[in-house]
Amino acid sequence: MKTESYLILFFLILLFSCENAITSQDEDINSQQNILRNNNLTIQINQQDKKLDGNKLYYSEIIKEHINQVKTPILSVPAGDFWNTITVFVTCDTTEDVSIYYTIDETEPTESSSKYSASTGIKIDNTVTLKVIAYKNGLEKSEIVTAKYTKQTAQTYTENKSGVMLQGFNWDSAPNYGNEYKIEKANPEWGKWYRTIQENAKEISNTFEYVWFPPPSKTDTASSQGYAPNELNNLNNCYGTEDELREVIQAIKPAKAIADIVVNHRAGTTDWADFTNPRWTNDCTCICSDDTFFCEGNPGYGKTGGNDSSGTLYKPYRNLDHYNLIVQQGIYSWMNSVLKRVGFVGWRYDYVKGFDGKFIGYYNAMTKAEFSVGEYWPEYNYDQNPQTNEENWKTKINKWLEKTKEPINNVSAVSSRAFDFVLKRNLNKAFGWYKVENGQIISNNSWNMSLLANKDSLIHSNSSAAVTFVDNHDTGSTQQHWELNWENVPTAYAFILTHPGFPCVAWQHYFTGNSGKDWQYRGNETVSGTNKNFKEHIKYLIQLRQNLKIEYDSKIIVIESTETNYAANITGSKGEIIVKIGGELWSPNYNGYTGNYPIYSGTNFAIWQKDIAPTLVNLNITTSDSSKLFAWVWGGIHGNGEWIDINRDNDTNTFNMRIDNNASGFLVAKCLSNFKKPDWNAADCISYKSPDILLTKGTTEYSVDSFMEYSPNL
Repeated sequence: MKTESYLILFFLILLFSCENAITSQDEDINSQQNILRNNNLTIQINQQDKKLDGNKLYYSEIIKEHINQVKTPILSVPAGDFWNTITVFVTCDTTEDVSIYYTIDETEPTESSSKYSASTGIKIDNTVTLKVIAYKNGLEKSEIVTAKYTKQTAQTYTENKSGVMLQGFNWDSAPNYGNEYKIEKANPEWGKWYRTIQENAKEISNTFEYVWFPPPSKTDTASSQGYAPNELNNLNNCYGTEDELREVIQAIKPAKAIADIVVNHRAGTTDWADFTNPRWTNDCTCICSDDTFFCEGNPGYGKTGGNDSSGTLYKPYRNLDHYNLIVQQGIYSWMNSVLKRVGFVGWRYDYVKGFDGKFIGYYNAMTKAEFSVGEYWPEYNYDQNPQTNEENWKTKINKWLEKTKEPINNVSAVSSRAFDFVLKRNLNKAFGWYKVENGQIISNNSWNMSLLANKDSLIHSNSSAAVTFVDNHDTGSTQQHWELNWENVPTAYAFILTHPGFPCVAWQHYFTGNSGKDWQYRGNETVSGTNKNFKEHIKYLIQLRQNLKIEYDSKIIVIESTETNYAANITGSKGEIIVKIGGELWSPNYNGYTGNYPIYSGTNFAIWQKDIAPTLVNLNITTSDSSKLFAWVWGGIHGNGEWIDINRDNDTNTFNMRIDNNASGFLVAKCLSNFKKPDWNAADCISYKSPDILLTKGTTEYSVDSFMEYSPNL
């Protein structure tokens, strides 16, 4: 009571001893209003109040009344739907000797109701209406806070083992150029990204199994990209609003949304460690005791923390103590309520080397995660001895994967996958890489295809747990920490999309840019040696993977491994291929492949399908001009349609093309300009097109003797 008594005395002195110093009634009222504001008393004072007689007494009674009432309790989980189970923690801004009581049977809580325990919280696993009240001797009881929690039935999914994930953002999707922007000075590029995904929802839904979304929570804007969350329950952030997030997750279906989970650390709302929305406790025991917060000279010095960190400390923000049951319950409750409400079904865990992997297996189990992958990047040291370093990295990542299988709290774990950073290193060492360090470009133009066969990568040693990638928001994009040489990015995709593991495609490799630093977007760039751009190339490989049912645990046999060439046989449940990566001439000499032409090839890669050889189709074309000719072919491996080059011998005026023997049909188009590839929608591109020609099995010669004028509907 001492603190409250001093406050009352202070306010009374301010109100009654300064009468001669106040020159008008309005000034007197304004002064008292300031007292209320400055002491965080949430009293709304309107103009009518100012006209009441006896203002000093009136405001004094307001101050006295609210100082003498316990503050309204705060719930860690907002009301609404939830899945599986949640634990609600209750805190109160009136501290010391506060007793909290609750009911879950619609009755009003009193001191005779269930007493709240801060160490266990309130576990909820059925639909209930929670009502909470707080008491303290000598003060008026608090207002009652009410929240209805409605349990939902968890939907079950069957994962497509041939699926591919899209990273649904890059580092420039919510940019903060050199910490130039803050909440008070918002970047004009903020708040647009969910709409960008929405604009591409149809393309995404038809191609990808999962979409990895950026961190969904409100963040410290020094990290506008979301990796320093300060209000986990607030899903309005620098990418867009909660409503936009919910809408775009619905729009991409049947593709499913994976949330980027940042639970190694949290940022304070206004300073180092004032966690809000949710706040799990009124003390610092949720923070690891070896966090820099507790060091001498920092705000937490002399305060009590939790256990020491179970991993590598992340120094910029407060590391959470995952051994603390309150932290564990708070995290899975947030995932089961706030995140699942907007439609997330799985998790990409950020910076998992910061805490023990067994907690990942526990969070997966408590949330019944459909998909889980951890970012275990062993170290940011890229150029050590390859063999020693790769073996070390494999050991560290696989140890972490094994930890995710450990049960805790008598709960059987649901294990996680991990990004194959060993393979990322091997791709970089095979094809060359560069990074930007202190404004300087550091590059390595190595070329060693044998590294693609290195058994330390997860795809060769533990493929069902591997999530493979070429680059992501850290290694590439605008951060460029460790980026693959651009000219070899399509070749790297020819590798990961035909091999075991669960591939992840970078947004900037598939789509074109519409904001920010557009130079990183390569979707429209031509893949060397093909008639496809990056997007078409990746889409073709995804479709081939689906058609042959190449799965994350498919059988792989390496049949060639030299510095100049790598080749492997991959067997899907509906077909078999041989993939060659490298610049040296090579062709398979195996049963079902001998003499076959590749079904798809480009600079430094080729793919053969067993017992499938593209058909050489000869064309008799009646034309009197020298326009560039292309064929639009559909069916078989050509899908809904793609452009194929028509080879023309000017000396003999003969034409031919190689197409899938399961293709359905084609047409011939004349190109007005010197286009590398036609575009149906481009002006001054296609001048004439032939009628559709249906293919007949066994027929390899066709006549094209009529054309009709064509103009796009722009």
